[in-house]
Amino acid sequence: MIGLRHKQHTGVDNRLSLDNLTKVTTTNASYELLPYHRMGQPKYQSLGREYPLGNVMLSESVMRQLAKSVEEK
Repeated sequence: MIGLRHKQHTGVDNRLSLDNLTKVTTTNASYELLPYHRMGQPKYQSLGREYPLGNVMLSESVMRQLAKSVEEK
């Protein structure tokens, strides 16, 4: 489900992100899940382009679900 949403909103598959996450979680490396940010939005506006991700935001419950998913692996 999350993979479909990722592709729908970004146009690309999230396989690389998931592979990297697997590598991080199978080593002693530390990681931190961060919510999506809109730092690129002003750039799109200055170029007169529509920001493709609009008001996309991950809720706290989705962030908790992702964190739980990572901890289980």
